Amino acid sequence: KLCLCRSLTSTLNDSFPQSSTAAQGRTQPLTHEQMKDMTPPNDLLFSFPLSRKRILEGKKLGIFLLNLEAVMIRIFALFLTCLLPALAFGQVPFPPLPQPMATFSFEDKDWNVEAPTTPHRGRPHAPTPTSIPGARVIKTLELKALLDVNKDVVVVDVLDSKNRRSIPGAFWLSGAGDGQFFAAEKNRFAAALEKLTGGDKTRPLVFLCVSSECWLSYNASLYALEAGYEDVIWYRGGTNAWTGASLDWTKPESVSW
Repeated sequence: KLCLCRSLTSTLNDSFPQSSTAAQGRTQPLTHEQMKDMTPPNDLLFSFPLSRKRILEGKKLGIFLLNLEAVMIRIFALFLTCLLPALAFGQVPFPPLPQPMATFSFEDKDWNVEAPTTPHRGRPHAPTPTSIPGARVIKTLELKALLDVNKDVVVVDVLDSKNRRSIPGAFWLSGAGDGQFFAAEKNRFAAALEKLTGGDKTRPLVFLCVSSECWLSYNASLYALEAGYEDVIWYRGGTNAWTGASLDWTKPESVSW
């Protein structure tokens, strides 16, 4: 440091020649060339080697920052894949559950069936796809956790039968998943949903029937999307998966539509 100070002092003395007015205590303005000469040499600025201890500390800090960056990237990726889609579309997020998640009664069975964008007009009790365009698929434990924490969820059972037992709190719209709906049926179905949701099309709607081999709940989900509901959820496993998980079920409230 002492050598550097002496060198800079010498450079400054050489770069500030006295003018003829030095007796008056003033100096001449510096020229561009003189200002360039005032820059200390690089060998003086960078001639002090770092200690081994500081080098090791720098390496440890670099490794820590890399690990922190990797953790932040994973958290951000989880946010993008799990929460952001739901938040972006105003959908209620599913409660996080330990993975791998248990499933019941073939609710996650892949039958290699494509997901159509229009209601299924064939046999209603046949293998279904694993996804549905415009809506989300929920599994049994996810639905149970969601119903425990969110009382705004409306559950609609659409199995066409004379007698029915279903998820506690579900509404039963028998025949509302028929694949042959015309304008009149669609209007009646939309009117029934409006009553159940209080006219709030952002409320979560869960549709179910009996199992993953039942198209009725799939069709009803598409009708709800067509009616303008923003958070439609398809419970593909239906009551077979619900009872397969040893969960309680009861007689639902029948809704005339």
